[in-house]
Amino acid sequence: MKFTEWIAVYAAILSTLTFLWNLNVSRSKVKVSILPGLDKPDAEGKERFGVYVAVRNPSNHTVHITSIGIVHNYRPVSLVETVLHSLEFRRWNRYTLWVHTSEPFENIETGAPVSIEPRSSHVFFVPEEAIKRMVENEPHSTGRFAAVAQDALWRNKYSRPYKLPNGGHGGEKTESRLSQMSDEAEP
Repeated sequence: MKFTEWIAVYAAILSTLTFLWNLNVSRSKVKVSILPGLDKPDAEGKERFGVYVAVRNPSNHTVHITSIGIVHNYRPVSLVETVLHSLEFRRWNRYTLWVHTSEPFENIETGAPVSIEPRSSHVFFVPEEAIKRMVENEPHSTGRFAAVAQDALWRNKYSRPYKLPNGGHGGEKTESRLSQMSDEAEP
């Protein structure tokens, strides 16, 4: 190959990579995470245990989030059910038979709808009691739940599933491992 042909190959590869990079950067992205933590102390000085839901915008564009919620699995799902569901609805969904619920958010300010600026995030706290109520009301629940953020175009972005430290099986009244650890730490 001649030197000019090498330059042409280099230019073709460089222009293709530049196009793919611009395509990737031009899309808005949303990431949702669940992090265990403590809320600010209340008037009595007690801290509440629970989870923080963080909705992050790592893209270069403002993202408009219309709703934020929690989904939990109604019951365990077999691989066959997941494949049949995917064939029926023509899309792969790792949250087959997970249901949305608004009950834990009745008294919680999620801040939605919210516009998240580029390279920023929106965080709110969900107390452990609210999650326990949600999980314990389902008799077949495994205690796993995930956060979901929906943008203005109805595209859903889910967090990874999270499970309460105690398992949180439905119907059982159990204390959280985090609450037990705080009781043990008191003198």
